[in-house]
Amino acid sequence: MRTLRTFLLTCLTLALSASLASAQGVSEYMPYQGFLADSTGAPVDGTYNLTFKLYEASDSQTALWEETIQGVTVTGGAFAVSLGGVSPNMKSYMTDGRAQYLSVAVNGESVSPRQRIGSQAYAYLAYNASRFGGYEPAHFATLEQLNELTLQAGAGLTEAQVNALIDLREYLSETEITALINQLIDARGYVTTADVNQLIDDRGYVTTADVNQLIDDRGYLSATDIQNLINTAVTNATTTLQQQIDNLQTQITNVSNNGTAVAEILGVSNTSSDGKFAFNGQQGVRAATEMCKASFANVSTAHLCSSDEVRQAISTGNFDASIDDVTTWAAPNHIELDAETCQNFLYDSGDVAQGTTIRVDINHTSNGGGGNATGPVVFYARGQGCGTARQVLCCR
Repeated sequence: MRTLRTFLLTCLTLALSASLASAQGVSEYMPYQGFLADSTGAPVDGTYNLTFKLYEASDSQTALWEETIQGVTVTGGAFAVSLGGVSPNMKSYMTDGRAQYLSVAVNGESVSPRQRIGSQAYAYLAYNASRFGGYEPAHFATLEQLNELTLQAGAGLTEAQVNALIDLREYLSETEITALINQLIDARGYVTTADVNQLIDDRGYVTTADVNQLIDDRGYLSATDIQNLINTAVTNATTTLQQQIDNLQTQITNVSNNGTAVAEILGVSNTSSDGKFAFNGQQGVRAATEMCKASFANVSTAHLCSSDEVRQAISTGNFDASIDDVTTWAAPNHIELDAETCQNFLYDSGDVAQGTTIRVDINHTSNGGGGNATGPVVFYARGQGCGTARQVLCCR
């Protein structure tokens, strides 16, 4: 058999067009063409088994990659094969730049020397460069997308802010755009209508002042913040509503079937006074009413009971038990009492004047011919000195 040796007419030839790379991606196979001649330089014909190996250096003992292509047809010394079809992963050694030399063996006989790989094989690297380090173009924002994100952020991007984030890559990554948007939300922040409505039920509300007070450097209201606002609002609203209900109930109670108010004795005043009444900037009968308002501050209609109101409240049982057997000044109302009321509580304590007192015995028992009957009785006492300090009865 004749000794064979190969002459590489074209060390590495890549049949890859730009349109193919962009449309379908880079092929996994690398075309290779060679010329096979015998020891005299004459071209050979026939079928041969060709083995190809990649090395990092011209003298490396271990191959990075190898494959054997069986039955390669050689005509007039020329042959053509596609490397990578038998053993995969050849392209990875090209793209990372490790593969520097290629060896060829014919029917197991090595052909020297190893061939240095030319620049055409590194077209694989162009594929990687077109993807920006492995990322596809879709991962990066276009000018139109950047403008749209700016509008969605609710604030404009300044030229300085954009330029500060653009590095040698000449583009903004998705992470950088998100960080920039978050930076543009100011320290005051905001709460959308939907956020608030979702947390507020029909029991309460949140005012604008409440929201602004709770927005801190976080730039938002937490669920706990909003719930505390709602709870406070509900408590305040419930208290106010209960007061309104109590007042309405009182008005309803005080209205009889024919629309006439029914008197109610709340109790006795906390303050006592002599014949010359003076309280809270008022004098006389008005001063007595001011004493009742101060004593029953939760009742907006508290006032000095007239004699008629006392009799009406006792007759209907609409009185407080605390008035039992307490002697108070009787208010001027009934014609029989007007003459002896210390002249509407305006006599000086030192004046020789007399007034009328009133006392209610809730469980008075008759000891006469009434058959020991028991019930509330009102006692009036005339000729009482106006200088004696006494309380007054207060009605609603």
